[in-house]
Amino acid sequence: MDSYKKYDNTTVRIRHVSGDVLTGPCEWDDAEYNLSEWGREEESLRIGDYIIYGSDIVEIELLRPEAVIPVRDWPEAKEEIALWFHERWHIPLEAYRESIRDCLGLGERSGIPQWYVVVRGNRIIAGCGVIENDFHERKDLTPNVCAVYVDEEYRRQGIAGFMLQTVCDDMAAMGFRTLYLLTSHVGFYERYGWRFLCDARGDDGGTCRVYVHQSGKRDPVTVFESDNIRFVEVSEDLIPDYLALVNDQENVNRYIGGSIGGASEPYTADKEERWVRKKLAERAPVFSMIEKSTGEFIGNIEFMDADGAQGELGIAITARMQDRGFGTEAVTAFVKYGLERMRLRRIWLRTRPFNGRARHVYEKCGFREYDRTEDHIFMEFDPEHK
Repeated sequence: MDSYKKYDNTTVRIRHVSGDVLTGPCEWDDAEYNLSEWGREEESLRIGDYIIYGSDIVEIELLRPEAVIPVRDWPEAKEEIALWFHERWHIPLEAYRESIRDCLGLGERSGIPQWYVVVRGNRIIAGCGVIENDFHERKDLTPNVCAVYVDEEYRRQGIAGFMLQTVCDDMAAMGFRTLYLLTSHVGFYERYGWRFLCDARGDDGGTCRVYVHQSGKRDPVTVFESDNIRFVEVSEDLIPDYLALVNDQENVNRYIGGSIGGASEPYTADKEERWVRKKLAERAPVFSMIEKSTGEFIGNIEFMDADGAQGELGIAITARMQDRGFGTEAVTAFVKYGLERMRLRRIWLRTRPFNGRARHVYEKCGFREYDRTEDHIFMEFDPEHK
């Protein structure tokens, strides 16, 4: 069993005499320890809650020379871990101590915060955390992976990706399938299954990029298409995109507030989840729009209060997808869908008087103003439009 010592704090795959295969970070225990703890004088490896004695190991495969260890599984190292993060990020040591104490205080319960370190041999070489909010204005986009760091001499070895995937898998097992991350990097996190979601203002006043990672995300169901857009069923897997859309006060919400109630409080994931389930249960004519060539989320489009004879068209497009022709294409295709497949006889909409750009698009698509108030301009589709 002495040859197995090299696997301490590594990631291995073990084939047991029973035929079971276990994979994960492991720790080595000597015969003296096992005799005192378990009454069996034999060296062993531990993977999670499993103890595998040397005589029961058929084969060991070394997957990585490092192991990602949740701090909840290594409480005796809490001070060393807090100091490691403090020295890398120069945030007060007590802030890390407090957050790690909160993590350990959860015990066996799932929750936030969580902290992780990557260990090679007996040395911490990388780490990150998962907290509610990484000091930015978008409190609706939670929880956040934070403090991602790999010591310089261990970079470009795939350690960051290995750590991030392990963290995402661990958090998904706790029920947190969607994670967010704030960064200024472009092109780095995309390698590891993260995608850019939106910009956000940090508590320091600077602008950073928000990325999202979703474990077990499914491809949404396409209902119909236009040249560049897939119109898909609304989906809980798109909730991060919905939150980024409707909580963008500057570029989206202030233009559509009249259609969705003008809410001042941020929309939450729970509220969006209820909205998705309600729309699917009602088989409502509301669709998410996905760019065919990239798979990027464009926005949502809907016929509200459709009664078989008429419907109110509503559309919202994310800031980064505006001014690219998607509005005109989407409205044209959706009007055709309403007239031909839903058999609507009248399609109308409302827009804000200060939203001249939208009004121009609607006019191009065949809508004409028929009334206005202080808050809204009302337009309806002209069936004679060519």
